Amino acid sequence: MSKRKILLIVISISLFLTLGICAAVVLVYKFMLFPVEIVGYSMEPNYRYGEKYLVYSNDDSFERGDVIIYEEPENRARIVGRIIGISGDSIRIDENHIVLNGIEIDEGYLSEEGKKTIAIDIPEQNQEVIVPDLNFYILGDNRPNSLDSRSEKIGFVSIEQIVGKVGNCYSSCQE
Repeated sequence: MSKRKILLIVISISLFLTLGICAAVVLVYKFMLFPVEIVGYSMEPNYRYGEKYLVYSNDDSFERGDVIIYEEPENRARIVGRIIGISGDSIRIDENHIVLNGIEIDEGYLSEEGKKTIAIDIPEQNQEVIVPDLNFYILGDNRPNSLDSRSEKIGFVSIEQIVGKVGNCYSSCQE
């Protein structure tokens, strides 16, 4: 075999491998996980402005307590929030407490400032709401500075609005 043929084979294999790796990276980025930077203060102190996280877009097993990225219905802005209620749950905002299915939930992940829960637009204080099928009730961890399910602008978040589940921090992480 001539040197020219060997060189052509090596170049062909290298090109094939490079294209394969590029395709795999694009597929993973597009369909499995992607990076996101926290912009805003609605999830502080747990998720801080400027921190970068991986978001798992192929995970659709959402549970109470999961932190997700969802799209705001009007302008499709991406928002980060925590799932408080799932389909069928009853939720009542009682001063600085969330009552879920008749039981006050322990939100140990919140700071004292973050616990100051007020009803923005809906529901009014002490008014119970039921989460519709295939929807979620989402709140930010920094309640006084969070636009979330308490607002008519956001309301319940449908499963179609959810972009993915927030995973591990990979850059600018603060302990």
